[in-house]
Amino acid sequence: MPKRVFKPIYAHEGFNLRTVQTLASGDELLHCTQRKTAVKCNALGRRAADGSISILKPHSGHSADDEVAMAKMARIEIKERAQSSGAAPKKILNEMKLKYGARPVTIAGSTSTLGRLISRQRDNKCRVADTVNEANFSKKKRSAKHKSNS
Repeated sequence: MPKRVFKPIYAHEGFNLRTVQTLASGDELLHCTQRKTAVKCNALGRRAADGSISILKPHSGHSADDEVAMAKMARIEIKERAQSSGAAPKKILNEMKLKYGARPVTIAGSTSTLGRLISRQRDNKCRVADTVNEANFSKKKRSAKHKSNS
């Protein structure tokens, strides 16, 4: 099953903005990431070709929080890093802590949660788990046949 491709997210003044479309001028139209949540923030921004972001419509229904914004950015980068490298989850998390700080990575999720996120992003499956699952499946089949014969 193909993985979903997310449009880039930009942090601006404690809020996260996602690209909606690219305009004819080359600028990007941005919406708040809280737009489709219970908050329903209608903030609108514009990202110029030089990378500067200007807010056209202010945020509503939520306040700026740099740590939460950085946590979301860290989580996205953890996913991207997991897909592109075979590094151990602990190494990836340590790199993110160095880049974003310990607090945003902690807000992004516990070590075990982020470890599972990393393993789900990788395409290869665990052969040991497949072997165990096959053995359990064949046992269930045999016990079902045994019950039907009785």
